[in-house]
Amino acid sequence: MEDLYFLDPTHLYKAFMSSDIAANMHSGMAEYHDFPSELHHSPCWASSIRTTSGCFAHYPNGSPIFPSDFVQYK
Repeated sequence: MEDLYFLDPTHLYKAFMSSDIAANMHSGMAEYHDFPSELHHSPCWASSIRTTSGCFAHYPNGSPIFPSDFVQYK
């Protein structure tokens, strides 16, 4: 018979977000740099909807521009 373990994700998330590690995490849109040194400086951060943290550029009508959208620029 195996032992079962219960992990409370709410407690784990609260503990992680109040830690020093979370204070140094990048949360937000990608940043483009000539000489990237972090993951959020590269195109891979901006190419996935999973890494946007809910932050998007918007069309003039207010709807979000998702990373896979084609944009016509004048």
